[in-house]
Amino acid sequence: MHNMKTLQIISVSITVAIIAVIITLLCLPKQTHGESFTGSASVQVTASTTIVGPGVQQIFPAKIGCTARVISTVDGTGTGIRFITGDSASFVLSSTTLTNVVGLHQAGSTTVTYNSGTNGCGRWFAIATASTTVTLVEYQ
Repeated sequence: MHNMKTLQIISVSITVAIIAVIITLLCLPKQTHGESFTGSASVQVTASTTIVGPGVQQIFPAKIGCTARVISTVDGTGTGIRFITGDSASFVLSSTTLTNVVGLHQAGSTTVTYNSGTNGCGRWFAIATASTTVTLVEYQ
């Protein structure tokens, strides 16, 4: 009887320990894998200000594992930008790839967060009808 009771206590203790480990693992912060999930931690890794004008220019380089990119058109002139996202190092620009009427549009004096699950972490290029200041922030 004494051995049976000891065996039951050990079995219950092991079961409780396993449940505690599982609960602990489920409560740990989730790691991001190239996309921003609700409740997951992200860290700002870059922030810069640049001027986007009539000529096409790269605004973000290709990165592995970004979670989100934020673009703010901040100069107050109301000049928006058009941009295109590319995931390939072989992304080739031509006059038809990105123009003032082709590409994603972001209005002037706005801040928009772009989730990498939708837009990727590849190279991004932008153009504007007139020179405008933009702030670029990247999270990982």
